[in-house]
Amino acid sequence: MGTSQRERVDYFDLVRCVAIIIIVCFHCAWYYDGHYNFFCSFANGYWGPVAVTMFFVLSGAALSYNHPEIINLNGYFFKRWKSIFPMFYIAWLPVYIRQSMIKHSFFWGGNPLFLILTFFGLDGYFKYLHPNYYLLGEWFLGAIIIIYCLFPLINVLYKKHIVLTSILLLLLYVFNLSTDFFVIKHFENLITCLTSFWIGMIIVNHKKIFTQQFLNYILIIICLLLILVNIKLNYVVSVNLLGVLLFILFMNYSNIIMTNIFIRKVVTIISKYSYPIFLVHHVIIYRLVTFFPIESLNLGKYIALLILVFTISFIGAVVVYKINIFIFDRKIIKEKFRNV
Repeated sequence: MGTSQRERVDYFDLVRCVAIIIIVCFHCAWYYDGHYNFFCSFANGYWGPVAVTMFFVLSGAALSYNHPEIINLNGYFFKRWKSIFPMFYIAWLPVYIRQSMIKHSFFWGGNPLFLILTFFGLDGYFKYLHPNYYLLGEWFLGAIIIIYCLFPLINVLYKKHIVLTSILLLLLYVFNLSTDFFVIKHFENLITCLTSFWIGMIIVNHKKIFTQQFLNYILIIICLLLILVNIKLNYVVSVNLLGVLLFILFMNYSNIIMTNIFIRKVVTIISKYSYPIFLVHHVIIYRLVTFFPIESLNLGKYIALLILVFTISFIGAVVVYKINIFIFDRKIIKEKFRNV
């Protein structure tokens, strides 16, 4: 049975918009070694991982919301491929060509077989094991691709064994944070990523539980404590917790925030281009910051640089998006996969 058409969800757009803005600000500050600390970190961790957690929660919520019935696997995997890989290839290719010209070799990343990791969008995730041809997309892209591939199974476990799977995932989460059994960083471990994703599924399917007004006040207080007071929680727990709580708060207050027509328009546009912004922003930051040494930047100039970075990233994202539409959304493709 195929999936039904679901209405557009405002808070999905809002969370997506806020998370990508945080990511861009965080990476820009990171290149300056956190000199403007409030753009980079809070009392208990870094803003980047908080935004990444929000993205994982959002992905779990959105996929669970859009697939309330049995998944048509052919349609599901085609849509996931179409939403990820064409724009990834379009953004990656010119950066790869430039890097190859600088290195005077198309195989600057070592064994050409490692290009297979790039072809599947996994080079960023597995670069901790061995150098490869990673250029953009970061580790998050590979992690979310793996989770998307696992989602049909995850969805079955959610529908048939939610309690047992939740307990097992919690135990694995604690085990991951308590040991160095895995080589990969605790936050980047698929167990951590899956936990945030799973929580997103729970939130969207039990929304009424999380929309109680008294709960909002409690969540706001906890968020402020996490942001302002060093309470010595485990780092991964801190960023995961703050990411989840911010997701819930934006979900609950989206009906107020999105009432303003201008805000709704801006949020919708940024959300639409959030994925290509994610793809190109790191490369753009890397190029721009070389022209702006930290000693020459006061706060005003730094904010101007942030605006410039986001503006150019947005323009680059639109270009990538439009090329993708031109190449992959031709009428013949739409007709061929109309019922997918």
